[in-house]
Amino acid sequence: MEPLFDSPKKILDFLTLLQTEQAKENSDLLDATTWQDLTQLDRALDDVNTPDKIAKEILRWCNKYPKIKDALNTSNWQKLRCDMVDEDHPDIPSAPPDNEADIIRNRDKIQKIIRDNENNNSQNNPEN
Repeated sequence: MEPLFDSPKKILDFLTLLQTEQAKENSDLLDATTWQDLTQLDRALDDVNTPDKIAKEILRWCNKYPKIKDALNTSNWQKLRCDMVDEDHPDIPSAPPDNEADIIRNRDKIQKIIRDNENNNSQNNPEN
């Protein structure tokens, strides 16, 4: 049976989406509330360690945000990754990973972005 989607590519696309939106001063996809809600995805990713399960958790989270889901499914993330590769982003590969260790590393990068943003927001809002 053929998989419904290419899990490694979907994970890498979501990582690229997060990196792109994190770099923006005012993201049109991820506002402060959405970044906070990403902590739910972060926790869910702790419990999964296969490409299909990681991708399913990402897609499940994206279902709550149609604008993000649409961007994830319609943007040409592979082209964007190719355009992004330079001295500032040397660790973004131009093609989806082909082994499970690389995919798990991408899951870890997604979680790091979420946690870094959470830490930045808590430092900027001391009343939390």
